[in-house]
Amino acid sequence: MILILMVNNEITYVGIAESGIIRKAVEEKREVRRPELLKIIDSLTRPDKISGIIVFRGPGPFTGTRVAVSIANALSYALKIPIVGIKDEKNPEKLLEIGEEKLNLSRLALAKAEKSQMDQILPFYDKEPSITYPKDKSKSNKQ
Repeated sequence: MILILMVNNEITYVGIAESGIIRKAVEEKREVRRPELLKIIDSLTRPDKISGIIVFRGPGPFTGTRVAVSIANALSYALKIPIVGIKDEKNPEKLLEIGEEKLNLSRLALAKAEKSQMDQILPFYDKEPSITYPKDKSKSNKQ
């Protein structure tokens, strides 16, 4: 089974696909936080059933994108399964189609490499994160 994770500005989507078909999915019309995202994944499948991960890597909300990509990377590493990141595609079916192609290529590369050389996905942000107050540059230049 393939785990699909997507957190963007419109929805949070977690799906389980098998043989090119999305079998189960949960879609929320909001950005879901880390504990809730893990519970949704848990409700859809067991970790030992996941054979690959497709994650939407942006652009999207800074925290949501970072959390989804971090969870996907952690699961990939812990379960020793391939992972692919897709940028700019918000349709879950299209995400699956593109992701499955990339996963198949990733599996071929993984078969040739050692398990410790697995890919890691990096989030893509379309703007600077605004998670703190801007620094007062006039204070930092005076010394």
